[in-house]
Amino acid sequence: MGLSISSTNSALKRSNVKLQAQHVSAFNGDPIKWRSWKNRTRAAIGTAGMLEILDNPSYAKKNAVDNETVFHLLQVATTDGSAAHLVDGHKANKDGNAAYADLVTWYEGNNLTTETAEDVRSKLDKLLLNTKTSASEYTKYVPALDETA
Repeated sequence: MGLSISSTNSALKRSNVKLQAQHVSAFNGDPIKWRSWKNRTRAAIGTAGMLEILDNPSYAKKNAVDNETVFHLLQVATTDGSAAHLVDGHKANKDGNAAYADLVTWYEGNNLTTETAEDVRSKLDKLLLNTKTSASEYTKYVPALDETA
C-alpha cells in the first residue's frame, strides 16, 4: 500500500522546511535591519507552509511540532546577535509563536522605533552627498527612515 495523503503532506512539509531553513538568514539584532529580516523570515516560513504559526497563538498550540520547528529556526537565526535573549526566553517550551511575538514587540514597540528613527536621522545628518560619497550610499538609509517613521 502507498502512503496516505496526510503522511505524504507531512513528509513534503518537513522536506520543505529543511529547504527553507537555509533561507532564514542570521539576524544580528540591529534595529535598522529588523524590517528586512522580518520580511525575509516571514517569506521563508510562509513558503514552508507555517506562517500561521507566527501569527496565531492558538494555531501554534494545536500544531506543536511546527511551532517547535519555527522556534528552532528563530533560535538559529538570532543565536549570534543581540536578539538571542528574546528567543532563548522560550527555550523551555520551544514556543516559536511566543518567541516571534517577543521579537516583534521588542523591535516594533514605540521606544525602539523612536530610537531607530533617531539613529537613522543621526546617520543621515552626518552623511553628505558629495564627490566622496556615492548616491547609493547616501540613499541607503532613506528606506529605513520611511519604515520607522
